[in-house]
Amino acid sequence: MRSRAWSAALLALPVLGWMPALSLAGDLPARFTLGRYIPADVWLYMHRVHNPERAWIEQQWGEVFEAFHKSGIDRDVFELFLTLLSDEEQRADAEALLEKAGSLIQGVRWRDLIHEEVVFVERMGSTGFAPPEYMCLVRGAPGSAGKNIEGLVAILKEIASLSDELSVARSQQDGADLWLLEVPNKKLKKKKMNLGFSLFRKGDVIGMSFGKQIMQEALGLMAGKKDTPAIAAHPRFRQAIAQVKPPNDALTYFDMKLFLGNLKGCCKQVCSEDSKLADDERKKARMIHKVLQQVDMVDFILTTVQTQGRRETTHELVRLQPDKANLPLARAFLKRKAFAQFDRYLPANTTGFSLTALIDMEQVYTAVIKFVEKEVPDGAAHVKQWESKLASVGFDPYEDLFSWFSGEMITVQMPAAVVTPMGGADWVQMIRVKDPKLASEKVNAAIDFIRGKLQRQGQTLMVSPAQVQAEGFRQVTHPFLMMFLRPVVGVKDEWLMIGSSAGAVNKCLDVAAGEAPSIRRNERFQAEGLIPDGPAQAVSFSDISKLGQELGARVGMVGMIGGMMSAAIPPDNPEAAKAKAVLQKVMGIVMKLGPVLQKLDFFNSKASVSTYDGASAFRTKSVVTYRAPSPDEIKTASATAE
Repeated sequence: MRSRAWSAALLALPVLGWMPALSLAGDLPARFTLGRYIPADVWLYMHRVHNPERAWIEQQWGEVFEAFHKSGIDRDVFELFLTLLSDEEQRADAEALLEKAGSLIQGVRWRDLIHEEVVFVERMGSTGFAPPEYMCLVRGAPGSAGKNIEGLVAILKEIASLSDELSVARSQQDGADLWLLEVPNKKLKKKKMNLGFSLFRKGDVIGMSFGKQIMQEALGLMAGKKDTPAIAAHPRFRQAIAQVKPPNDALTYFDMKLFLGNLKGCCKQVCSEDSKLADDERKKARMIHKVLQQVDMVDFILTTVQTQGRRETTHELVRLQPDKANLPLARAFLKRKAFAQFDRYLPANTTGFSLTALIDMEQVYTAVIKFVEKEVPDGAAHVKQWESKLASVGFDPYEDLFSWFSGEMITVQMPAAVVTPMGGADWVQMIRVKDPKLASEKVNAAIDFIRGKLQRQGQTLMVSPAQVQAEGFRQVTHPFLMMFLRPVVGVKDEWLMIGSSAGAVNKCLDVAAGEAPSIRRNERFQAEGLIPDGPAQAVSFSDISKLGQELGARVGMVGMIGGMMSAAIPPDNPEAAKAKAVLQKVMGIVMKLGPVLQKLDFFNSKASVSTYDGASAFRTKSVVTYRAPSPDEIKTASATAE
C-alpha cells in the first residue's frame, strides 16, 4: 500500500507542475473555453487543452511513468529520507505523516483532473504592495469533478489541521461551491491584503487560487457578470493572437509591457514622498525604476503549439514596443547580422547544427558603463576603478575584444571521422569576427601567452601547424589531453574557427568552397528540418533519436563513479560510515534512474528557425518530430480502421 501511495504522490508533482510551452491565433479556438473566465489584467496566461492527436505521445510518457513506478525509486527515496532522521520516534512520525499525505494525494485522480483543459495565470496584487495572485482552472474528464473535489478538499482540511490558527470555511458564491483556507497575518489584514488559498468548483470546472480577488473575478465571469473583462475578449489580447498560428494544443501569453509597467508603478509608490520607507530604501527603488526603464522594450511574448501525428510545431512571436527600438539594449538585439546562407558551412552528413546571432556584447557593455556613470551614485568613480583593474591585467575590452569580435555563432556536429573507444563526434565552433586579420593576431597572441605561462610553471602546451586548407590554423593540445582532444584554431574569411580536428574544419571549408554538398542534400534534414526562405537570425537542427540511450548512459556513468567513491570511504569512522551508507543509497537510486531515462526513445529530431521582420517582431518556428510508426503499429492502425 505504501509503495502505491507514494508512487501516486511523487508522480502527482510533475503532473501538477507540468505546463507545456503554449500558443495562440486569432480568436481562441472553441475548445479553449476557460479563457472566458480569466481576468484581462493577468500578465501570464498559460492554457492547454486535450488534443486527440497527442494520444500516442501521451502513451509514451505513460510508459516512462510506469517504468519509474516499477523501478522502486519512489520507495528508495522514501527510505532514504527516513534514514536521515536522527531517532526511531522521528522516523515513525515521519513515516505516518508521509504515508497519510501519500494516501490523500492518491485520493485525487490527477490525470482525470487535468484531462480536458488546464489554465494557469498570474497577475500583480490588487494593491501596489500586495503579493502576486495565482490561479489554476481545470476542466477534467467527464464525470470526474465530484470525486476529485472531494479528494482536494480532504487535502485542504489536512493542511488546516496542522495549525490551530488555520481553518477551512465552506460557502457558495455566484453558484459555485467554495472552500477558503485563510492565512492568518495581522499585519497583512491591516493593509487589506487577502492571502487566503481558495478551492472552488462550478460544474465540471475546478479552480485553485492564491488571492481572493482573482478568484472572485473568475467566479463572476463564470456567472456571466460583465464587471470584469475576460482576457479572451480583450482587444489587446485579441490583437496579439491574430498575429500567430492558432493552437490546437496549448498557448502561452506573457504581457511583458504590463508586467514591467506594474513593477515600475510599485517603484513609483515606494519613491513617493508619502512612502514611509527610509531614504536608502527609496533610493534603491529609484535605481530599480531606472533599470526597468532601460529593459522595458518588449510588448508581449506569445507562443502556440500544434500537434499533428508525430510532429509538434510551436510558433513564437516576440513583439517589441515600436517606440523602444532606440534603447541601447534593444539595439544590442536588433543590430545583428543575419545568416543569409544558413548552409554555407554545413556538410551533408551534419547530425546537428546551431546558428545564432545572440546579442552585441559591445553595445551591452557600453550601455552598462554609461548607465553606471550617469545613474549610480559615484558611478564615474566606480567605472574608473573597474577600468583600472582591467588595465592592471593588461586587458582593454574595446581594443582586445570588441575591436574584432562580432559574436554571431555557428556550431556544427558530424559523425566522428575516426571512431575511438572514447566515442564522441567531430565538431566545429565558429564565431563571426569584424576584422579577420586582427582576430587572427589576437587569438594567436592569446595562445602564445598561455603557452609561455604554462612553460614558466613547468608544463607544456603543444602548438603546431594544423593541416587545414587555409593559412594560419594551429593545433593546440596538452600531453594529458592529446589522446582524445586535439583542437585546431584559426581564422578564415569572417569566422574564427575552433574544430575537434583538422578534418572536421576541412569538411566545413569544402562546403563553403562549393566542393562538397551541404546539408540541403541530407534526406533526414529535408524531411524533418526547417529550411529558412530568407535571412534568419537563428537556425538549428538536432538528431535526438538516441536521447534515451545518451541520458541513460550518462546517469549510469554517474552511478558508477559514485559507487567507486563510496567504496573509497573508510568504514571504520562512524561519521564516514553514515555518509557512505547515504551515498550508496543515492547511487542506487541513480543507477535505477538510467533504465527509466532510456524509455525516452520516442523522439526523432528537433529544429527551429528565427527571423526578424525589420520592424518590431521576432518570429520563431520550432518542430519536434517523434519516432515513425513501426510496421506493427501501422498494421494495428489499419486493422482498427477497418
